[in-house]
Amino acid sequence: MDNHLRELRMDAGLVQGALAARAGVSATTVGAIERYDYVPSLTVKHKIARALKCKVDDIWPRDEVAVA
Repeated sequence: MDNHLRELRMDAGLVQGALAARAGVSATTVGAIERYDYVPSLTVKHKIARALKCKVDDIWPRDEVAVA
């Protein structure tokens, strides 16, 4: 699942550890999400979005479903 986490984190001037501390998750988790190695739970998504002062959809855009 694509995400814009790295871009938004860098735009906010934060390193992974700083974002992790603000969100209450580990820096390893932030790194894994940015590498697409881990799909976070909705709870973790909300924590990260709050830490970045944005919406979950800003980080994880909803997939568009093609209608046949």
